[in-house]
Amino acid sequence: MILAAVVMLAAAGTLEVLRSGKRADAATVRRVQDCLNAVSSRPVGDWKGEDVPYDQKLLDRAEAQAHLSRRYRQAFTDETVDVLILAGNPRALGAHDPTVCFAGIGYKQEADEQRRTVSSDANAKQSSFWAARFRTDDIPPAAIELFWAWGTEGDWSAVSNPRLEYANEPLILKIYVSRPLNQFGRSGDRNLTEKFLSEFLPQVREAFHPASP
Repeated sequence: MILAAVVMLAAAGTLEVLRSGKRADAATVRRVQDCLNAVSSRPVGDWKGEDVPYDQKLLDRAEAQAHLSRRYRQAFTDETVDVLILAGNPRALGAHDPTVCFAGIGYKQEADEQRRTVSSDANAKQSSFWAARFRTDDIPPAAIELFWAWGTEGDWSAVSNPRLEYANEPLILKIYVSRPLNQFGRSGDRNLTEKFLSEFLPQVREAFHPASP
């Protein structure tokens, strides 16, 4: 449900901007989708993923020209992490901020979003993400941790104005990584999302920049 809400929010945000700027050609879109498919077919350390299908109409409204939607589960803790990557025009993908949009579906932001840095032993390159936690007033309450960023070719940055930052790019990526926080029996590791990303992000980079045989 979290990923479904994110897709709907992305779609709502695009209604507020005009379609303009460069658009990627069909060959570029196919290559990006092939790269995302390569990511989705692989486990991430001890996390195993499964596809989470979405209505194509929602993706069309979000102007997503390619996408990856996966849920990863860690067997020994039963923790889950949802990953959504959208590819499209920066005018569309930079049109909304989840810190505002999540309020529309009943979530309250617990504190201001913060930039978080994620790195891994496999790749010295660092990525930055916005991170925030959201909670409902339901009984029992639902709480999630959300990381998000924009980028190209598998490199990610927590930019303040993605439409301006990537204005000259015909196709950019936006990533959401969400984790439920109040599920029974979960480990409670506050750094678990970063640990997952440290293993996941090198796979994304490798899919876009495969090593020479």
